[in-house]
This record gives sequence, structure tokens and C-alpha cells, in this order.
Amino acid sequence: MAELIGYEKPRKGISVKNTGTIKEVGYSVEKLLLERDSERKFLLPALLFIPDGTKGKVVATVMVSDEGKKSLLHSGSELHKALERGQIVLAVDITNSVELDDKIRKTVGKSTVFTPKFALYEGKTLIGYQCEDIIVASRYLQSHKSVDKSKIDLYAVGNAGYAALHATAISGDFNQVELVGEVKSWENVATEAYHSNKQLWRLDNIVPDVLNCYDIPNVKNICIKSNIKVVQRNKPDEL
Repeated sequence: MAELIGYEKPRKGISVKNTGTIKEVGYSVEKLLLERDSERKFLLPALLFIPDGTKGKVVATVMVSDEGKKSLLHSGSELHKALERGQIVLAVDITNSVELDDKIRKTVGKSTVFTPKFALYEGKTLIGYQCEDIIVASRYLQSHKSVDKSKIDLYAVGNAGYAALHATAISGDFNQVELVGEVKSWENVATEAYHSNKQLWRLDNIVPDVLNCYDIPNVKNICIKSNIKVVQRNKPDEL
């Protein structure tokens, strides 16, 4: 699986640059840049939320979304609920989302499906890159002085669910995993009747030859150490 998506194990020791801290009511927010690839100077923008009064080592959650970390910040969000429970939260922009969007757009049937193909030139996939991003975020949390490294959870929204599921299977890092929005099997994606250009966003998750090797249900079966929950995404254009 890891080889098929082009996953590369992150190096030991995650370099982090703190670009500022914001104080909010009940918690603080550290603005971070996580070094994912030192040779290419590839940095992951992230926000680290720490509840006031945090003592000892606590549960932490990596949160990602296909619409970027800022989409996780609204009032009453799962991020704020986690903070109320005393958890530390690391919200990350993964590859091809918001701050890490390539900004290169080609329109195909009114849908942008061009950028994810660039990874194929390196024998990788967009899922592979995003999987590496999520695992780097987890490894950073494991090194944090206030995090119980045996109690790290994962929360993923929308199309990020595919990479989140792979990161869970490959790393074994996550206990509770919540995927918001359906993660369809590739067989269903390949055979479903065309009814909307919005279906094309699933092409972000192309993995060459994947159906000759495994499908999404197989990935879920590998994650035996994790409690995986899939919930409905409350969004009008969700497929």
C-alpha cells in the first residue's frame, strides 16, 4: 500500500518554526511551520491549540480538511469541543489545500482536476503526499512535552478522509479516527454513473493500479488498532 501511493517515511526529528502565538479566551494558539522535507524546504502551515491550565500529558488530535485548517475554526466546531475536553489540537493545511494549494488551475468540465496529476511525475500520488503530511503532524505531537504520545486522535473532513485513512493504516499512530463525509470505495467511484461535474473532485485520489491490489474497505480492515467512525458531512454539495 505505502509503495503504491508513493509514501516515504518521514525522517526522525521534526524541525518546527514558531511564527507567533495568539492568546484567546480559554486557550492559546501557536502558529507553526513544520518541516516535512528539508531538501526542498517544504513547510506545513499549522495551528497548535493548547487549552489554558494544561498539566501533565494529555490527549491530542490532528485535524485536517479539504478546505484547509481555517474551515475547522467556526464556533461550535469539533476543534472547539476538543479544547473544551482539555485536548491539544494541531490543525494542519495538507498538500493541495489552501496555503499549500499549487494555485495552478486547469478547467476540465468546470472542475479543477489538474494539480493532483503532478505527483505522478515523481512516482507518487497526492494521497501519498497528504499521508506524509498527516504523519509528520502526528510525529510532531508525539514529541510535544504536553502530549501523551499513546493517545493521539485524527479528525478529517471531506476529501482529506482518503489520506487520513491511509495514514492511519500505515503509521498505527491514531486511536480514535473520525472521517466527516463518505469515503467511497474506488470501485464505486470507477463504476458510478456520471451525474455531476462535482464527482470529478474524487479524481484527486487517483492511485495507479490500485484496484488490482486493494480498495478502501481493505484499508479500513488494516486499521485494527484504531476506532474509525464515519459521519455525514452537513454540506449541501456533498456527494
